[in-house]
Amino acid sequence: MTEGRVNGVLITGNFTADYVARFEKLDCEVVLVDNYLPTTQHDAVLIADWEGSFLTTQYLLQLGHKKIGYAGQIRGHWSWVQRYQGFLEALHEYGFEYHSEYSIGQQNSDRVWEEQDLMEDEISHLKSFPTAWVCNNDYTAQFVMKALKKIGLSIPKDISIVGFDDLVPEGFPENPPLTTVRVFGSAMGEAAFEQLLWRLNNRDSQPRRILVGVQFVEGTTTVSPDLKSNE
Repeated sequence: MTEGRVNGVLITGNFTADYVARFEKLDCEVVLVDNYLPTTQHDAVLIADWEGSFLTTQYLLQLGHKKIGYAGQIRGHWSWVQRYQGFLEALHEYGFEYHSEYSIGQQNSDRVWEEQDLMEDEISHLKSFPTAWVCNNDYTAQFVMKALKKIGLSIPKDISIVGFDDLVPEGFPENPPLTTVRVFGSAMGEAAFEQLLWRLNNRDSQPRRILVGVQFVEGTTTVSPDLKSNE
């Protein structure tokens, strides 16, 4: 802060370009955290979303899954887009077809628990099921597991589930430990702060995109479909 004004700001979350433009009018340097706006010229510190989703999908394919669905929103946020693209690329690289009939949870909802109700309704009306679902985050994964249990299916005996973020949402104590992707929030915060300091001293340099790596975490919600068929 110089002479009573803010010189730089970190903006975390899914904010629009119009919102970010407010800070541009103040001649304030901006670093986006967990968001990227291609129409703006700002630094961004991002999760390696594409890589993480590729890894979880690859893991399922290597277990022997061939019918893999995708659960969760795929538009509206940079992370959602990248995670969906990583999922598709893994299927393509391994030569497997994307079963769009198993895509669920892609309706827009601003309320988490409303999203859960929509997910349960979709799952209850499916005529057939994949052997595994890749979910766009851990909340979605918990919703899917709860909905499957309501119709008598077991995780991972009947369907394997993977998430993303390595969170433990409250309200799902009965669900098993999730196979997921760990996100390093502290590392993102440190990288964002360092980038903002750098930007304040290098205002004319080109915008940077910084990816913070992720880590695959094997839980108990995944199993080879061959094990199920041999029971």
